[in-house]
Amino acid sequence: MPNSLVLPELVFPSRFKKAVKTGGLILARKFTESHFDLGCVCEIKVGGKYLVEVCRNGQVIRRPFGDEPIKNLITNHLFDQWMGVATAQNLYQYPFMTCSTGTSATAAANSDIKLGAYYQYGSTLFTGGGMGYVIDTTVVGGYTPTLIYELPAAAGAVTLNEMGCVWTGEGAANPNITTHVIFPSGVSLNAGDNIRITYTFTITIPSALTAITVSLAPVNGFNISGQIKWLGQFTNAFGTVSSGGGWSTATNFYGFTYLVQANYPATMCSAPTAFPAINVTPSITSLANNSGGSTGTYTNGSFTRTFTSTWNPSTPSSTVNNVNGFALCAASAGNNYPYLLLTSAQTKANTNTLSFSGSVTCSRL
Repeated sequence: MPNSLVLPELVFPSRFKKAVKTGGLILARKFTESHFDLGCVCEIKVGGKYLVEVCRNGQVIRRPFGDEPIKNLITNHLFDQWMGVATAQNLYQYPFMTCSTGTSATAAANSDIKLGAYYQYGSTLFTGGGMGYVIDTTVVGGYTPTLIYELPAAAGAVTLNEMGCVWTGEGAANPNITTHVIFPSGVSLNAGDNIRITYTFTITIPSALTAITVSLAPVNGFNISGQIKWLGQFTNAFGTVSSGGGWSTATNFYGFTYLVQANYPATMCSAPTAFPAINVTPSITSLANNSGGSTGTYTNGSFTRTFTSTWNPSTPSSTVNNVNGFALCAASAGNNYPYLLLTSAQTKANTNTLSFSGSVTCSRL
């Protein structure tokens, strides 16, 4: 009989490769972190149209391009400076505070920051009807303010070929146009003539009307599948405009990346358990705000910002089994936020970490 017994080598499945040896025992490591990638949680789209009228002594004498508004180019500057930032901006006012005209007929480009050949600018709005807005809750989920600029009279004969909207007077020293229009043909003015430009800016959040489906495989027992939809009143998100012909300073738009920035945390909720009606301020029942997370750095021209929200162990302090959804950035813009409604209630153990990431993007209509 041999003096020793040789046992065959034991082969463990790959899931036990990260095992911990304690004395004579081999213990499989317990995985307690669940991370999900939601993808794009909200895509905001923007577009603009213009109508040109030639006036003399306050009266319209012709519409050189007809009665229907014409679509125009939104420049990168609007996204990078006014929508990509994480600070509150009055979106319908600041990027469109003034209207500039020029004489260049060079084609417009996304990267334009100034007119080809600046002529004049004006910030006076048409008295008695210089502002207005329309809220769309039936087709695309959008908001369209209208601004009517009454530009100064021409000092002499001139042919205008372009216009652009800016925060303040265009000029060579202030290149910051947010929209660039090249007219279909030149607009000839005589001394004393002026142009009146009606400009409409549309911003839409498609998920306001049609929820975005999230279908992800469960991770460590937590299933985050469901639907994301924009909740809340549009006027809280975008503000309102006056109709008296002067600039209003109503509710600010907080930038498309403000929806998910770290200092307005996501909230784990037990309610709502169904999406409320369109353009209605929701009421949420919070279980815990995220205890960690970050917002990616915005890169000019990307029109995208990423985010991560994390609920560490002991957040909430005890295990909850009624997690029905997550409100992203629920503290901002008058309780307007994307809301992830889970298909079924989930359990978050207070010994586990739960996190998810996603992004918000913007594009041209």
